[in-house]
Amino acid sequence: MDTQQVALPQQPEKVTLISINKFIFLNIITFNLYAVWWVYKTWRFFKYHDRSEILPAVRSIFYLFTLSALFYKIKAFAISYGSREKYSSGFLHLSVVICYLFYFCPGYLVLVAQIMFYFYLRPLAAFNFAVKKDDRYDGVIESKLNAFQIALVICGSLLWICVIITMLNGDFNKR
Repeated sequence: MDTQQVALPQQPEKVTLISINKFIFLNIITFNLYAVWWVYKTWRFFKYHDRSEILPAVRSIFYLFTLSALFYKIKAFAISYGSREKYSSGFLHLSVVICYLFYFCPGYLVLVAQIMFYFYLRPLAAFNFAVKKDDRYDGVIESKLNAFQIALVICGSLLWICVIITMLNGDFNKR
């Protein structure tokens, strides 16, 4: 009896993407900690996409040193699918580092660091574009917050309440 191997059509792997508006909201509410989670998830995607030996958790912990490489990898991935997204990975990386340094400034200057999310938006849009164009993936943007994101919103809201109370008491400039 002759057996034939029939190639079954492979289902695209589901990849959960985040919308730009949700990314902005989660970064503002968590004082930009959500960006570290996004960096981890994006490195993890590339680990499996490229079948590489990278360690996404280590790259996320040291994201201030690896961010330029991630932004460059995202841009190359997006361009391979026809994206016209043009940004300087080095400039965006440097901008994130400068914003991060504002967390160590006294008083109200620390709030300047809240614009850090802005420098992630172009790589985020390029990544979402490329994943949606790649036939191997089913890029789905979640419309609602998942349980992890809800927990972040609750913790971030409590942190914001503490910051606002500190600002109202006049203790904010005394750090």
